[in-house]
Amino acid sequence: MNMMKKITNRLAFGVVTIVATLLLSSTAFAEGRFYLGASVGETDVDGFCDDAKDLGLGSCDDTDTGFKVTGGYKINDYLGMEIFYADLGEIDAKGTFMGSPVSAEAELDGFGASLMGSYPMAENVSLYARVGVIEWDADIDVRVSGLGSASEDDDGTDGVYGVGVQYLFGEQLGVRLEWERYDLDDEVDMISLGLAWFF
Repeated sequence: MNMMKKITNRLAFGVVTIVATLLLSSTAFAEGRFYLGASVGETDVDGFCDDAKDLGLGSCDDTDTGFKVTGGYKINDYLGMEIFYADLGEIDAKGTFMGSPVSAEAELDGFGASLMGSYPMAENVSLYARVGVIEWDADIDVRVSGLGSASEDDDGTDGVYGVGVQYLFGEQLGVRLEWERYDLDDEVDMISLGLAWFF
């Protein structure tokens, strides 16, 4: 990741944090509702298998099951914010390098914050969009048969955005279907189904 992208993403993280703080300190805070949520779905890492094939690793899996846990505050029908932990699953590739079997695996996760914009479509149905940032971490393991293994950690701060639809059952339980993109060094897409509990 180049230095300019790091500076831009750190600035975005600061803006999201400042805006969230100002919203929470506003008079609208007394009118809103807190909620907790969880979702699970499929993740897809764009470009990973292309890079693996360039290295001669013919077998590659860039999709996995991921999940997300959220805590949010809905200020009104149109605006809210969330903090979240996202586990984006594991990717792996296998093949040979200079005649030796090689395997590589990477696990991705991170903590983040998003601003949420909602549009009520009907009494219990709303569309929403999010934009935010994630502080992510990748644990990478590479093993070469007969030569040993090596591990590396990578991390960064990058953007996340997405769209979804929510259906409310009564006043407290919501069901969400959502698509998100985590704009890491390789883009990660996640399509998930989840629940939100308002109180």
